[in-house]
Amino acid sequence: MLIFSLSLVFYLLLFFFLTQFLLVLPMPVFLLLLYFVPIGFNAWMTYHQKTSRSTLLSAIGLPFLSMFFFLAFAYLSRENGTWLQFVELHSVTEEDLTVEIAENLFEQTQLFFMVFVYSASSALTYFIRKSQQMKKGVQHA
Repeated sequence: MLIFSLSLVFYLLLFFFLTQFLLVLPMPVFLLLLYFVPIGFNAWMTYHQKTSRSTLLSAIGLPFLSMFFFLAFAYLSRENGTWLQFVELHSVTEEDLTVEIAENLFEQTQLFFMVFVYSASSALTYFIRKSQQMKKGVQHA
């Protein structure tokens, strides 16, 4: 239960940070905070569980918490208008380069991508941890 309490605090802090500072964050920092930090956090929390059961619960529960964080962020930033301002600030069109940001974080492809990324990374971490626990069990037998 401690893992989910810590995770909830982590995601609340990340949520408030992103919603408060969205318009001043450079694009690479935003991408890091929205995509890579949750993946790394979930992987770390899942990997460092003591029992197989807690590892499994972390691998299943943390992607749901990550997705809830993403949906809450998408909803609030859309409702208060900061997402459209962010899109305007960071969309770039040059001669050979165009960077477009989706105006709606609730697009089906975006949601599918987020579910896939959060779930796949947790599943991969779970199977890596499980195989290491099995090897450790074989060595001690």
